[in-house]
Amino acid sequence: MNTELDIESQKSPEQIEREIDAQRASIGNIVDKLESKFTPGQMFDQAWGMMQGNGTAFLSNLGTSVRNNPVPAVLTSVGLLWLMMSQNRPPMPRTSVIAVVQSTAGSGEWADGVSDGIDSARDRLHHTADSMKEGYQSVKGKAAHLGDSLGAAS
Repeated sequence: MNTELDIESQKSPEQIEREIDAQRASIGNIVDKLESKFTPGQMFDQAWGMMQGNGTAFLSNLGTSVRNNPVPAVLTSVGLLWLMMSQNRPPMPRTSVIAVVQSTAGSGEWADGVSDGIDSARDRLHHTADSMKEGYQSVKGKAAHLGDSLGAAS
């Protein structure tokens, strides 16, 4: 009785190469089929179809999650809002302490430069905090409205 190992050991190198080439072609075909199934357009179409079929269930579950977990929902919303707002602003120039030291001649001027830098940083921090408060209030209002809308719909 020949085992599989005995059968494989009796094959010629050319036959083994042909089998390997056939397996490569088969794997290549599988990969091509998978790639065609997972194009961005098809993924979007599948997600859109699921939303159309189960859209009310999705919104209901989202509303329940927001209602049951308001703090993570608000923090996530504030983070996303902050990210979106920061992309619309031009980058602020960054001055380093070394540049201030190199550009000033005396210690009095250096202290003035550091003081100006601290004042500028404080102003930016206050501006950012105010923006975050406004964003938080906006998201909080939208979340409350969404929760009310979903509560009325169910």
